[in-house]
Amino acid sequence: MKKILLMIIFFLFLNCNNKSEILKNDLTKQKLKGEIINFTESEYTVSDKFGEINKEHLYFKYNSQLNNDGNLLEENIYDENDLLGVNKVIFKYDNKGVLLEKKYYQKNNIMSAKECFEYDEIGNMIEKTIFAADGSLNTKLISKYNADSFLIEENIYQNDGSLYSKSNFIYDEKNHLMEENGYNADGSLNYRYTFKYDVKGNKIEGKSYNSDGSLNFTSVSKYNDQGDVVEENTSKIDSSINFKYIQKYVYDSKGNWLQVITFKNGIPTKMGLRQYRYY
Repeated sequence: MKKILLMIIFFLFLNCNNKSEILKNDLTKQKLKGEIINFTESEYTVSDKFGEINKEHLYFKYNSQLNNDGNLLEENIYDENDLLGVNKVIFKYDNKGVLLEKKYYQKNNIMSAKECFEYDEIGNMIEKTIFAADGSLNTKLISKYNADSFLIEENIYQNDGSLYSKSNFIYDEKNHLMEENGYNADGSLNYRYTFKYDVKGNKIEGKSYNSDGSLNFTSVSKYNDQGDVVEENTSKIDSSINFKYIQKYVYDSKGNWLQVITFKNGIPTKMGLRQYRYY
């Protein structure tokens, strides 16, 4: 399970920017265009019948509501049965639009966790504290940045104050993230990721290494003109994983995708659908 989680985090990193994003709103962070009041995203399993791809079972669905600044106010997350209730996240900002707090609620509308954020004088998020439902401290994350506001170090502490893990981030002269190293509390290496970029700054290659320094797996990505991933080739060094993912998009007039179908080794596996409400 730990290796699977690390792989998921690694793939997410392929499309993440480690620069402090205090000056960006949530629309910009998600590369959404236009003035959006809310949008809904759903993901379904699919079937290929007589050459036609049909959506089948709902895997997840969430609805995001935004304020006038383009920041998230509330997210409602539905399970695969859709109507059996909802988990939700409520966002709180100060009068300058800076995120101060996130509260997580279960389907019974009882708060399950809370995150609080602190910033330095130039707006970098330097501390995130996570509290359990009873208000007790769960985890604390402390971050450090370079002079250009790019994340260079992240330390995670347990509720007793002891260090749980540490990560550091290395950049090139263009401030592209080139390497991430994760360490256990005792200082031993847990994982290592390296990245390469195209001329537009898209991450086109990522490599994951084991704690002994040996290569674990590689992922190579291609992008379309909208900046979305259209192809991803993933291979594990021992050949136990060798996947080629193709994603085909349909966009609206503003350039936001409405539908994306994912093919794994030529077979359609899932369909994503989005609906937007514009001002």
